[in-house]
Amino acid sequence: MTIACPTVHSLLAHVIHANPTLIGIDGLDGCRKTTLAFELAGHTHYQVISLDKFLDTNKGAYVDHIDFDGLRRAAQRQNSIVEGVCLLEVLERVGLKLDLAIYVQRYRHGLWADEDWLGLDQNIEDYLEKLGIATELVSGEESERKEDLSTEIIRYHHEFHPHERADLTFSWNDS
Repeated sequence: MTIACPTVHSLLAHVIHANPTLIGIDGLDGCRKTTLAFELAGHTHYQVISLDKFLDTNKGAYVDHIDFDGLRRAAQRQNSIVEGVCLLEVLERVGLKLDLAIYVQRYRHGLWADEDWLGLDQNIEDYLEKLGIATELVSGEESERKEDLSTEIIRYHHEFHPHERADLTFSWNDS
């Protein structure tokens, strides 16, 4: 069961009570995972490990371009907060298990901004095809059919359901 934490203070209370060794903060790109990680670290004795620091950039994708050995070494230290997109997939490849999983949601005007595609009932390939066509209609250009970060994150959410598997959820209000 996922527990919603409406404030940093309530989230911090859960973290302190659980006393985990490895905390994970997951969510979509731009949802302020890093901000939350450093906010929690500022009130605790945890170090922050950002997946982006282990990324070989400019490759067009994410998970396949992480320095898994470097991440594994960094996360072996006690009391760490690991944050980044596609977190569960990355940690599975590294062989690490979270003691506490936090999912960050983005809210706009009182509604979860990304909920519409996180619980897709349709085939993921059909959805991505429609998304690519819609992008072409808006941009007026034929898009390349390569895996970009957005597509990778959509696939990750469809396969791993991090928003459902989290122990705690935290929401930032963007409105």
